[in-house]
Amino acid sequence: MRKVFGLLAAIGIVTACSVLVGCGKRSARKTPAEAAAQAEQGLKSNSQLPGAGPVDPAQALNPVIQESQEEDGSLPNETSDPVDQEKIIGQDEILFKSVIRLPDSAFAGTPGEKIPQGKRPFFLAWEQDVLGDPIQNAYFSFEKRDALNRKTGTRERVNASYDSVRRRWFIPLADALGGKPENVDPSEIYWITLELHLEKKGPIQLRIGMRALGPLPRVQVKTFASDPPFLEALDLNRRLWPDGAGWTIARERYLNPSARPMNLWVRLPEHKLVFHSSVSMGGYFPTEVVSGQLQLVPIIENHRTQMGIDEFRLSVIHTSGLPSETVKIGNSWKRITLNPYEEVALEWKVFGSSSLSRCAVPGAEERVFWWMGQRRVCIPRLRGEPGECEFVDERRELRRTHAWSVTGARLEGGWTRDVILADDFIPSPEWEVSKDSSERARPLLGTARENGMWATGEGVLEERWPLFGCQGLF
Repeated sequence: MRKVFGLLAAIGIVTACSVLVGCGKRSARKTPAEAAAQAEQGLKSNSQLPGAGPVDPAQALNPVIQESQEEDGSLPNETSDPVDQEKIIGQDEILFKSVIRLPDSAFAGTPGEKIPQGKRPFFLAWEQDVLGDPIQNAYFSFEKRDALNRKTGTRERVNASYDSVRRRWFIPLADALGGKPENVDPSEIYWITLELHLEKKGPIQLRIGMRALGPLPRVQVKTFASDPPFLEALDLNRRLWPDGAGWTIARERYLNPSARPMNLWVRLPEHKLVFHSSVSMGGYFPTEVVSGQLQLVPIIENHRTQMGIDEFRLSVIHTSGLPSETVKIGNSWKRITLNPYEEVALEWKVFGSSSLSRCAVPGAEERVFWWMGQRRVCIPRLRGEPGECEFVDERRELRRTHAWSVTGARLEGGWTRDVILADDFIPSPEWEVSKDSSERARPLLGTARENGMWATGEGVLEERWPLFGCQGLF
């Protein structure tokens, strides 16, 4: 049987002005211990009101919360230990003192599905003859109030269920708390009003108050591809500048389907990325003179750069109106608020370190290739007679441009990122105070190492190429 841990004092959710004893003018906010003591004293006072019988109806009813005994989760288990036995009981009000922790499968499961013991739904149950006068009909309604005693939800009057074999009345806690487990927030108090129709004495009303903590919601995760390699190699270099736009290696969206706030805890415990650039000089090399013309052969000189990329930043984009932010991310946990029904986008980006050099390729250079050639010069004679000719040496030249350019870029390596969903009162993902506290935090992504390579331009680099004179970003 699952045990319930008391979170009232740990998370400070007892209302400052208890519903049990009513509210007049709003008073100063009390500590959880003071508020609980006031609620208990109010109930004890109610039980001693004039006209109260020797046994109050609430004391006699003494309902219990029990797990289902059926594999389909249909009926409470009358022989099992109650989920919670600590109550404050007044004349017509009952308050469960500890927060009821709902099992992960509560309110869940498909028809015909077998639910394992320890994961079955909870029920609020009481005996038919517990008041002496048999209970012929039972109805319930509920309302919930936040920590400031404001009404935040209601449900109209509906029938309770009856087990004719065991002569017990019961309410599925799913119905009593609103029907959706992921919306059950321990910062709110749920008041269930029971309307019991007795065989002889007619109807009576009792109120049952409790706080409950629903299971972690099934947050929807959508992953998207990294930035496509549509950029020129020089543009990719400039993205990695510390003041550039960065290169997105992973992105995902997280949707909170519940009505209560959650936290995402993220970190990047391990990473090793290397960035390469290929730098080429295109030019010409003279070979020989053929028929008086110098022959030029195109040449390409390749160089390379290589450097580690060690700065990661996380862009957090909210859809709820909260401001977006971009922060450095490493092995330390970062908390991100995931508001009710909100979708948050995370973009993991890499940047070059501010200590890296900013390089530049040399400017284009015009080169002149020259050689000595000969040309025939003839001097004509008078009266049209042939003149004398001779060959004269002359300088000849060709002009060509030699230019450097960044022709390719490649980012490659591996990393590990952790994303954990947790209740908003969990101070860190490693927080543990009980055996079951790990159920309050759930990994949303596997911790396996991810690898990637992004290349743009020619993208071909060879280790045999000499290093460029400047090792940095262009």
